[in-house]
Amino acid sequence: MKQSNLLQTIILLLGVLLLTVGCNTDGEGLFYLVSQSEESVNVGAVTLIGSTPTDLFAHTDSSGLQRYTISSGAWTSIPASVTPVLANQVSTDGTNIYYSGRSGEGENNKLYSFVKSGIPDYSSSVASLNNTYDILSMLPQHDLMTTREGTDIKVRKVSDGTEIASHAGTFVDALLLAQGNYSLSSGYTGTSPRTYTHTLFDGTNSTVITLKDGTTSVTDAVIKAFFIDGTNIAVVTGGGDVYFKTGLTITGAPTELAKNGNVPLSSSTVTLSPLPVVHEALSSTSSTFFVQGLNNYMYEIDPADGTAVEKSFSTIALTVQVSSFLEANSKYYIGTVSNGILEITFPL
Repeated sequence: MKQSNLLQTIILLLGVLLLTVGCNTDGEGLFYLVSQSEESVNVGAVTLIGSTPTDLFAHTDSSGLQRYTISSGAWTSIPASVTPVLANQVSTDGTNIYYSGRSGEGENNKLYSFVKSGIPDYSSSVASLNNTYDILSMLPQHDLMTTREGTDIKVRKVSDGTEIASHAGTFVDALLLAQGNYSLSSGYTGTSPRTYTHTLFDGTNSTVITLKDGTTSVTDAVIKAFFIDGTNIAVVTGGGDVYFKTGLTITGAPTELAKNGNVPLSSSTVTLSPLPVVHEALSSTSSTFFVQGLNNYMYEIDPADGTAVEKSFSTIALTVQVSSFLEANSKYYIGTVSNGILEITFPL
């Protein structure tokens, strides 16, 4: 009788579990979730930095700077001259990897670099750079950083300190984004409510981006992602709203973007944290981009009209949370929060 009761209890618990998850993911329930999962990798959130033909370079929350060998999937720790190295304090100019650590109050960060290829012992190639800036954040793949210099926030190249832009005495803090030769700073003044200003640079010229919801100007939203397909631009704000403009030109005059689509986003994300942009090479026939929304669903956004449509990736399971993206050696990779690095393919 005891064995019979135990068996009945197990069957009952399984039935409750199936009923609990059965309404998820279009009714396919537990078996769908199992089939749409990836093995956890114990390195923490992965920020992809750069690549060589054989390796990827990344920052991981658990282990800091790492080299990832593509063929074997092996991780190799890279010793750092300062710890901890933060995910937003790494960058590359294509030849060198740069990193820094959090500075003390009133102190400037110390900047370090090493050559990423050809040297197995990376600690032997570390160069200590006499930095004169208080580095707020660095862009992992674009040789750019934001600095605080007195009351000014500036955008500079990490590799040589060249000033790209200055927001003199206007920003409390700013989020810096980049794509190719374009960079976009989204900074705020005030504390409650924050008032945001967005500036887009193309390496030569700049334009202030303004957001319009119908006839209403929107100034309380940070831009967390943007994409330019050559002639059109779309941005995603912290609230998930999509704004766009066709026929983009950067001539110095303000550029007004109109609201259209929306991507449901988690309300728990940090305000000044970027939303990873996943896209095919600009040389491909695709001119859209993807961001991940609530419950890890992927959304395809078209800069030509600002629409946002849910789209499934066969190579990105619903259990995978994207933390970064990298195109390397004609392949596409995502860094994830819990599943290491995954190679992905785009939906047709």
